[in-house]
Amino acid sequence: MPAASETKMQDGWKLKYDGDLSSKGLMDLSLAGESLSGFGISFNRVIYYLEHQKVRYKGPYSEQNKVLISAPHKGSVEYDLAVLLSGPAAGLGYNLTSSFVYDFIKSVFRRATGQDSPDEVKSWERVATKGTFDAVADSVVDPLKRAHAPIGYSANNIYIFNGPASVQFNGDTKSFLEEEVFDPVSFEDIAVVNSMNGNNRSGRVYLSEEERGVSYILGEEVSDQTIDALLWSHSQYYRRRDANIAISYRAFRRPDGKVKRVIVDAAAMIED
Repeated sequence: MPAASETKMQDGWKLKYDGDLSSKGLMDLSLAGESLSGFGISFNRVIYYLEHQKVRYKGPYSEQNKVLISAPHKGSVEYDLAVLLSGPAAGLGYNLTSSFVYDFIKSVFRRATGQDSPDEVKSWERVATKGTFDAVADSVVDPLKRAHAPIGYSANNIYIFNGPASVQFNGDTKSFLEEEVFDPVSFEDIAVVNSMNGNNRSGRVYLSEEERGVSYILGEEVSDQTIDALLWSHSQYYRRRDANIAISYRAFRRPDGKVKRVIVDAAAMIED
């Protein structure tokens, strides 16, 4: 494997827009720019997580590991992407490779757009601890919405290739990112609070029955007991201790019925 200080440019990835005007090598400039920006931010956030084991929403991102764009081919809207990898990944014990980073990014993008499978997510638990894989996927939802801007206007499909491997985006993935259905039914579950933001009364919570982490906001009239339970769970989680609490929530669901985000209406400590 290359030394941590060695810079290695690895080719092979491609970003391709297909269908509609893009089949003629044409695309609306503003939509193309918005889409490229969305993919760029998404790539940066996932690679930053691999390098630092932290989710970062604002730049600057990594200077050592990144995806660069090169000149497009004539006759199609297709870009060659050069992958710059020159730094180690914290906590992994080895340097990043193009195929490893691509496979992780592909799985994150598939998770964010509803194309994932439980086995695919579980295979990455050696890289992303339980619950944090979903945090990485959530971090790219908004930029991936921007990346889908040409779909339905200048292109029908977008592909990211690495040799024969690919991840595809289309009208279905665009709808998945943009649509959600509110379910007014109250559900109960055992949960762990992974993060909290006191300014906007939100955060992330791991739901046992869903076996995934989701973002949450507090209901309008939650009790002090609920807030105390959430604070306790987050404190225990931070200390790597048992942090389970009982919660009651209403959900915003993805088009496939899975929970996308929740409103926490009540929470309580679990009696021994």
